[in-house]
Amino acid sequence: MNRREILRRSAAAGLLATPAAGLLAGCATSGGGDEGDGGAYKGTKSEQNPLGVAEDAPLEVVIFNGGFGEDYAKAHEAMYKERYPKAEIKHSATAEISKTLQPRFVDGSPPDVVNNSGAGQIDFNGLVSQNALADLGELLAAPSLDTPGKTVKDTLLPGTVEVGSYDGRFLVLNYTYTVYGIWHSTKLFADRGWEDAKTWDDHIALCRRIKAAGIAPWTYAGVHPRYMSWPLISTAIKLGGPSVALAIDNLEPNAWKSDAMK
Repeated sequence: MNRREILRRSAAAGLLATPAAGLLAGCATSGGGDEGDGGAYKGTKSEQNPLGVAEDAPLEVVIFNGGFGEDYAKAHEAMYKERYPKAEIKHSATAEISKTLQPRFVDGSPPDVVNNSGAGQIDFNGLVSQNALADLGELLAAPSLDTPGKTVKDTLLPGTVEVGSYDGRFLVLNYTYTVYGIWHSTKLFADRGWEDAKTWDDHIALCRRIKAAGIAPWTYAGVHPRYMSWPLISTAIKLGGPSVALAIDNLEPNAWKSDAMK
C-alpha cells in the first residue's frame, strides 16, 4: 500500500483534515456521483432558471461557523427564497463539520451545500475519491446573476477554477480570497529602537536582532496554530517553487527538511 492510498483510506475514515478556508461544495446524494441523484427535484430550464431548479425543492445548507460567520449564507438564502418561494430552506452552522456531517456522507444523506472549512473539516481528497461531490461545471457555464453578458466563470478571480478542480471536474468553489499579513508591536519596536523591515533580507536581519534580545521573532496567539502553516509553507514555495508543496503533499522523505523549508 502506497502513501497516497493510506491518505485516501484515512480520509474516508474521517481521520484527516486539510488546511483550507471558505470552501463551498455541492454534495451528491445517495453515496456517490451525480447520476440518478435528485431526479425528483429537477425543474425546467429557462432563461430565469438556467440550472433547471425545481421551484419546490428543499434546500439544506450547512455552514462552518468560523471567522466569516454565517450571515453571508443567510443573505444568499434569502435571495434564493425570493426567487423560489415554495422552497423550504434548512440552515445550520457548526464549528465541527467532520463530526457533524461525516456520518451523513457515509449513509448517503449529505446536505445540498456545505462550507467545508475549519480544523474539523472533512478531507476533500476523501470526498473526491468517494465521488461524494457534485460536478459544478454547469454552474460555471450559467449566466451571472448580476453581471450581464458574463457567465459565473467569467466573474471568478484567477485560480478559483483550477484550485477547485479534480481530474478535470470542478467540484469545490472557493468563496473568499485573502491576503496573509504579519503584525508587529509598534510599542515594542519603539522601545527597542527597531525599524519595520521593508525587504525580506531586512526582515531576516531584524529577526536575528530580536532573537538575540531573547524574544521570539515570530509567534502566534496560542490558538489556531494551523494558521501559521500557511505563511510558512507559502514562503517556502516562493523560495523553492511548486515542487516544495508537491513533496509535502506526497509525504516524500525529508520534504520538511528541504532548504526552502529551512
